[in-house]
Amino acid sequence: MTLFTEQWKPFVMTPLRRARERGRGRASALVRYRRRQALTCGVLLLFAPAAARAVAAPGKPAHGPAVNFHKRSVLYGKLGINPMGVRQGAIGSCFVFATIASIAAKDPKLVGGMLHPQPDGTVQVSFADGSSEIVHPDDVLYARQLGFDHSDGLWVGVLMRAFAQHVSRSALVAAIQAENLSPWTTAMLVRGVENSDTIFTAWDRAVRTATGATGEIAPVTLQRALKTQLSQPWIPDALANEVLAAASGSNFLQTITDAVNSNPEAFGAYRAIGSGGSLLGPMRAWLPHIRLQSTKDCAATRHWLERALASAQAMTAASRRQLPAATNNGTMDWWVAQHAYSVLDYDAGSDTVTIRNPWGEKPGPDGISHIPMASFCAGFNEVVAGYARPQAEEAGKQ
Repeated sequence: MTLFTEQWKPFVMTPLRRARERGRGRASALVRYRRRQALTCGVLLLFAPAAARAVAAPGKPAHGPAVNFHKRSVLYGKLGINPMGVRQGAIGSCFVFATIASIAAKDPKLVGGMLHPQPDGTVQVSFADGSSEIVHPDDVLYARQLGFDHSDGLWVGVLMRAFAQHVSRSALVAAIQAENLSPWTTAMLVRGVENSDTIFTAWDRAVRTATGATGEIAPVTLQRALKTQLSQPWIPDALANEVLAAASGSNFLQTITDAVNSNPEAFGAYRAIGSGGSLLGPMRAWLPHIRLQSTKDCAATRHWLERALASAQAMTAASRRQLPAATNNGTMDWWVAQHAYSVLDYDAGSDTVTIRNPWGEKPGPDGISHIPMASFCAGFNEVVAGYARPQAEEAGKQ
């Protein structure tokens, strides 16, 4: 499994430009910019809930921008569920965008079946393990307004936010279970995170506030943020104290830190000039059957691609940290180091692979490249395939 750090797509925000003009580094300027954002929204980076929405009391809807997710043109845009409509914004979330585009290319009906607009203006998003997350419109618009998602329609942003919540909730449950708490306390807190959006939101916002730019957790900041989030009048003091006690344990902090390092984009964490991530995480979230293929043996990779694409399996590929010293495989101007791409097709006659950059560019106008198989093996180190039904794998073996 590869954890990769992609290069930054050109970042267009004025504060960063000013910082660069003063001679500061691109990465440090971005970190400073995001920290300034945290002071105003009370959360850190991409997937934190929008500052405009107050925490709603149980049974009361959150107050945010009015978005009619029931209107197809709003949710799905002009293109509908289409990989060409998936466009990554100015943040290193390539592995999630590439996965969404790949699934949309192979099974758009499956994507449509994941999204369930609710009467209260939210969207319920279902996952392969049977769980689901409720996504609020202002969280989606928050990412759009800051330029993190340039996709057609809002469906990609909804899936991105749902994936972030899914990862965060699972990590918080694991962190609670890692602490040496009484069985009763553990069960109570786990139920609170799994079944109560009020408790989960408090945990989630606090963890994001305490997550640094490189994925470290600041214990003092976490405790302070938790106290703030748990000070709502409808959360009993006894429960709030149990939550604070659990979060102070070393096992809890280590488990959360491990989760952030494995899925940094879901927590708004960054490394160096980009963000890390694994191709397996988002693919496994929505498709229960996963296969991984190394490109070391190009002949075996060619055969594997043919079988996987013949059975309509969604596929993504992770590019290498650097190209071999001498590739001699034609132009590589499409290539971005440590980046995720959607694998859309393979043509045996011309021995070429069709890939798509989730930026929707490089190359323009849509990010599509048709590259020789030799260039594919030289530029990528592994491919991940996912499918919803076991018969897809059987078909691919034929």
